[in-house]
Amino acid sequence: MHNVINAEAAPVKWGVSSDAVLVFRALRMSGSQPLQSLAHDIGMTGRRTAAAIDELRDIQAVALAHGRWSASDPAAVSAVVLGRRTAALARRSSPAIASATVLATGDSSDRHTLRHLNRDATRHRLGELVGVARHEHLVMSPELVFDAAAMAAASSSEATLISRRVHIRAMYRPGASHDTGPPPPPQAEHRTTADLRLKLFVVDRRVALFPVDPGELDRGYLEATDPALVEALVAAFERSWSCADDPWETVVPELALSPREQVLVGLLRSGHTDASAAREMRLSERSVTNIVRSLMDRLGVENRFQLGLALGGLRITQVPEGTKLLIDTFKRQQTESESDDDA
Repeated sequence: MHNVINAEAAPVKWGVSSDAVLVFRALRMSGSQPLQSLAHDIGMTGRRTAAAIDELRDIQAVALAHGRWSASDPAAVSAVVLGRRTAALARRSSPAIASATVLATGDSSDRHTLRHLNRDATRHRLGELVGVARHEHLVMSPELVFDAAAMAAASSSEATLISRRVHIRAMYRPGASHDTGPPPPPQAEHRTTADLRLKLFVVDRRVALFPVDPGELDRGYLEATDPALVEALVAAFERSWSCADDPWETVVPELALSPREQVLVGLLRSGHTDASAAREMRLSERSVTNIVRSLMDRLGVENRFQLGLALGGLRITQVPEGTKLLIDTFKRQQTESESDDDA
C-alpha cells in the first residue's frame, strides 16, 4: 500500500515557511477566503499573508478563483514537491534523467500521475508489474554491491520475465556484484556504464518507478504512468544504453593456433623478424607473411600493432615452454617433407 499523506503533517515537509504552513492550514479549515479576510482571521499582516500565498502558489498548494483563495489537496501538493526534489537531485546527478523528470515539475505537472510508494510497497508493486509485463522490462541500477535478498529478488524477476518471453535490458556499473557469472541469455541484455546514478524501472514503456531521492532509497519511489513522462524516461534510458558497454562483448575469445602458428607467434614474440622467422622455420618470407595475415583476419585487426595487442589479450599470450621443441619438430617435419619430394 502506498504512503498516505497526512493533511496536517504534509505542509511541514514541503520546505515552505511557517507562515505558509499556517496559511495553508487556515484555508483547509475555513475553506476559500479573500486575502484580506484570511489575513484578519489568522492575525497576520497583509504583506506576510501575501508572501505566504506566493510560496504556496509556487508549489500549487493554493488556487485563486473569483477573488478567493482555496487550499489544494495535500496529496497532490506532496506529489508536486516530491517530483521537483527528484528533478533537482537528478539534475545534479545526471543531465539525461533531469530532462525527463523535469516534465513533472512545471506548471502543468497536474497532468502527470506521480504516486509515492515506500520501499516495501515499491518491491510489491514491481513484483506486480513483472507478473503482467508483456513486452519489455528496462532497468538502471547504480549500486555496486547487492545484498543477498536483492540478488534473489532480481534473479527471480528475471527468470519470470524470461519465462514470459519479455525482453530485458539492464544497466549496471562496471564491477557490480549483480553482473558476475556467465553471460545472460540473448533475451536478457546487460550493459555497464560508470555514469549511472539514478535507479529506474520501466515496464512495457507504460509504467516507470524511480526514487524520490537517488541518494537515499529508503525515502521511497515515485510511480509514473503519464505517457509523456514515461516516454522521456525511456529516452533517457536509451541515451545511457547507447553509451554503455556489453561486459561480455569485450571478452576476447580463446584462439586455437595450429602448430605452425604457435611456432611463428613464439618466434615473433622473441624478437624475430618475418625474414629471420622464415629462415628459422625453413619457410619462404611470403609464407610467413601469409600466416600473419591469416591471424590478423581471424582476430579482425588491421595491422601488426593491433595483432600484438589482440594476441596479448588471448590465453595463448604465454607461448608454452615447449616452443623450442615445437620449432625443432616443425623443422624435422619440413626436412622429411623435402626428402620425400626429392625421392
